[in-house]
Amino acid sequence: MTDTMPLSWIKALRNAGTRQSLLVPLENHLVAVNKALPEEDRRSDQKIQDVLEKIKIWDSEVDRMFRGEIAEIVDPSDVPCAHTEAGIAHLLGLRHRTANAFVLSPTGKTICQRRAHNKRFGMFLSIYGGHVKMPQTYEEAMREELKEELGLADDPAGEMQFIGKELYEVPGDLNVEFRALFLYRLTPVEYQHVRQNQQALDAIKQERTSTGYKSWLEEQQGTRHGHGEVWSVYEIDTGQLIDAPCENIFVTDLARNAELHYLMVGDRFQDQQTVVDEKAFFTPDLLDRAIRNRAVCKELLAAGGHSQ
Repeated sequence: MTDTMPLSWIKALRNAGTRQSLLVPLENHLVAVNKALPEEDRRSDQKIQDVLEKIKIWDSEVDRMFRGEIAEIVDPSDVPCAHTEAGIAHLLGLRHRTANAFVLSPTGKTICQRRAHNKRFGMFLSIYGGHVKMPQTYEEAMREELKEELGLADDPAGEMQFIGKELYEVPGDLNVEFRALFLYRLTPVEYQHVRQNQQALDAIKQERTSTGYKSWLEEQQGTRHGHGEVWSVYEIDTGQLIDAPCENIFVTDLARNAELHYLMVGDRFQDQQTVVDEKAFFTPDLLDRAIRNRAVCKELLAAGGHSQ
C-alpha cells in the first residue's frame, strides 16, 4: 500500500497560501500511488505533472472533486493496490469503487434525485450513491450514503438487496469505477422524512426565483458536506422510469452527443404562477446506463410490484 494522504492536506490545498508547501509531498504521494498500480495502469510522468499543475491552479472543478474522501484504488479484479483522495482518482482516471442504489417508497415507486445545477451532470436525474471510502465495504458505503443523501437522522433501517456489480470504463471519461448496485426500500418513517425534505425544498423554491434558488444551493454547499447537492426529489412509477422516451443531446460533461432517457418534471418558483415542466435527462454514467440493463430492470420491476 502507498503512503497515506492525510485528510488535513485537503484543507491546506484549498488555501492558496499553504498549497505551494504541499506540492512536493503531494508529488511524492502521486509517484508512490503510480508505482503501486499494475504496470498496465500506470500513468506517465507527464500525466502526473499535468495533475499537479491542475491542483496548483485549483479551479472550481478541482474544488468540487476534493471532498476529503480516501478511496481505494483497485486492479482489474477489484483488489485494492493503493489509496488516495477520490479527487486524485478522478483526475488521473484511476479505477476505484462506488456504491449506488435505487431507493423505493413503501409502495414500490422509485425515488430519484435531480442533481444540483453546478455538479457534474447538473440538472440530470439520478439515483443515490457515492464513493466507497477506505476501509468500507460496498454495503457499508451504501448505508452511509443513504443516511447522508436522504437526510436520515438514524442509520437506514429498510430492506437492502444487492443486485450486482459492474466495471464502468468508458473511453474519454476519467471516471473509472467498480460499481455495486443495490435496491433499498424505505421504511414508512423514512419515507415520510424524505417527503418532508422534498416539501421543504419546494417551499424554498416558491420563495425564490430560479436564480435565487441556485444561489441558495451554492450557499448550502459551503456549510456542510453533502448539503445543497440536490435540486429536487421526485417519486416516479417504476414502469414509467423504465419506459421513458429517449433523445439525442449534447452532454457538456462528456463533450459529445449521447442518446439519453428523460422524463418531464416540474418546479414552481416565486415568479411563476404554475409549475413549469421541462425535460430532465438521466445521468449517462449511472441511471441511464442502469435502466438499459435488462437484469436490473427485471429486479426493479419485481421490487415495484409490476408484472414482467
